[in-house]
Amino acid sequence: GYQHWQSVALWYAAQSAGHPGAVTRVVSGCSKEDDRRWIIDEWSKIDGGTNQFRVHFTPDMQLQGSYKYSNKPGRRIETLVAKCKDQGNVRCIIGPGHAATASDNYSTWSWVGPNSKKEEATKQLEYVDKQSGIARLLRVDDADLLPLTDRAALGRPAGQHFGLGGTWAYAPKNPTRYPKWRNFSKALVCGEGSPCTRTSDADAKKKFAVGPVYLAHIEDWKNIADSWWRSMGPVHSQHPYLLAEMMALTMAVANLTLPWTLVSNFMITGVDVDSATEGWSWIDDLVGHNASVACAGASSTTLPFITRDRVALALPTTLHYCQRYKFANHLFAKRKVPHDFFRCDGEYLPFDQVSIMNELLESGAKLKRSEKRSAFMICHLIPMVNAALDSYTQDVCS
Repeated sequence: GYQHWQSVALWYAAQSAGHPGAVTRVVSGCSKEDDRRWIIDEWSKIDGGTNQFRVHFTPDMQLQGSYKYSNKPGRRIETLVAKCKDQGNVRCIIGPGHAATASDNYSTWSWVGPNSKKEEATKQLEYVDKQSGIARLLRVDDADLLPLTDRAALGRPAGQHFGLGGTWAYAPKNPTRYPKWRNFSKALVCGEGSPCTRTSDADAKKKFAVGPVYLAHIEDWKNIADSWWRSMGPVHSQHPYLLAEMMALTMAVANLTLPWTLVSNFMITGVDVDSATEGWSWIDDLVGHNASVACAGASSTTLPFITRDRVALALPTTLHYCQRYKFANHLFAKRKVPHDFFRCDGEYLPFDQVSIMNELLESGAKLKRSEKRSAFMICHLIPMVNAALDSYTQDVCS
């Protein structure tokens, strides 16, 4: 499926962004030996002997009822037990649909200097690199958030602030406004009288509302994974909708009373998002007054001029492309990319820089904020994926 090409693209995007560590793809439910051997052989060629790009296979852990994303907590348990026996380490878990844009090692903020307040409308604080003077971290401006530490550590996980992550706490109290949460029982998920049943609305939104990128110590992950998997079934049976697996994790960590350091710049996704929990304000700063910079200099395989030097400006760590992005007759949607995109005779995704720039220059001031953001996503995702195809053919086909 599309997760295969996404995993290859993730690897090459991470390399381009300067990610220093290993990447392990977890494949769930690949039962045919020939398919496994093909993936192992392909991954070995991509890796080139560095042992940095890895693959791990697990049984199918999907819940009955075909909610495919329920394999996430199940396969995490399998992976953590099988692969992560070493101590003292932090692991980052993301889905395959995250394209790395910034060379952030996800594990330390020791460089953080005094924070400067963003404009009032964004309700965010940005934290500035003491040496370069460039913002590297963005958070909701809320004194009730867990204080920032210099790194993720045992008992102090960190992750992307998930704007909907506290819904399970407050929505059942207002079924008229949130009918999908009518009759939802926290006790059925966590147990009668358990910590998650006593979690306040504020704590659910400000301490436990975490989404990918997830960053935690391996010993914390073992506890999280077990609690996450046990929460998955009861959450989905009562709330059988998209994001049920993410809600299950937020309830699991609440039940463990394991609060997270929440940041806003680990990813951006929907172009219509207004919430301060995402890092869009940095993109708006770039393209707000001159939309053309979102794409100027971009080609089928090259990023725009403005973002070629990843450390010279504030950028979200990843582009989480789970939405459809449309601009100037271009569309990027993960389900529209051919599943066999990465092959030796593979073809680029179409990219017409002239038509994109004409639209940006002619419509300029008339463009909505969402349209400028869409242009940014188009002019980064398509070149990143096409450049990954070039790297793939060099590594696998030459």
